[in-house]
Amino acid sequence: MTTTRRTALLGGLGLALAACSTAGYHGPERTVTIAAGERGGFYL
Repeated sequence: MTTTRRTALLGGLGLALAACSTAGYHGPERTVTIAAGERGGFYL
């Protein structure tokens, strides 16, 4: 079975995202303000 480069990269990205999301954020609590000015919104 051969693995394409794209499959390997997407798999690595998925593992990295899973590792980051399970670790959680351990820093100080912050209020995020999105560009529209709504507090607590999702920020990219």
